[in-house]
Amino acid sequence: SLNYVKSLVPPSFKLEFRSPRALVPSTTLMSHQEFGVTWLISAYNTGFPGVLIADDMGLGKTLQALVYLALYIEQIPKINQKPSLIIAPTGLLNNWQKEIADHLGLNGLGHLTLAYGAGLKHIKTSNSGRDTDLGVPILDVGKLSASGVILTTYESLRDYQISFSQVSFGTVIFDEIQKTKNPR
Repeated sequence: SLNYVKSLVPPSFKLEFRSPRALVPSTTLMSHQEFGVTWLISAYNTGFPGVLIADDMGLGKTLQALVYLALYIEQIPKINQKPSLIIAPTGLLNNWQKEIADHLGLNGLGHLTLAYGAGLKHIKTSNSGRDTDLGVPILDVGKLSASGVILTTYESLRDYQISFSQVSFGTVIFDEIQKTKNPR
């Protein structure tokens, strides 16, 4: 029999629910969205390694995630903050950028790094973007670590997994995670 028990390690700095300063005045959370954000905060404060938001389509999962990220950025002291990573299918990247701009303004989450497509050229290392020992593509881990939020695709995460694995993230959001079941 297997008797594995994972002990939860609460973070040293707790989050509390309130309307983030970055939230634009025209955005108002509905009661189920407030409940969802409160639940995300509770999971974070308890030390859960991950949670799943499985609301029906159109109920504002993206907004809940963005409000949570804004509260993380506002409430965790800068010295203790780690970048956040959002992984989404290519077809949803523009939606994430639009939702950020619509609900939090252009700088609501700090520096947004686009780690996909043409945005990769700005974060590749100077040695042609390849690890000379392993022959795999690499990104500038310092630039990734200095980001507020990194937006990438499942394909870029796969292709640059060595670089991404060297960054300690405060939060990772997988949008449409069923995409990981694709055998390709």
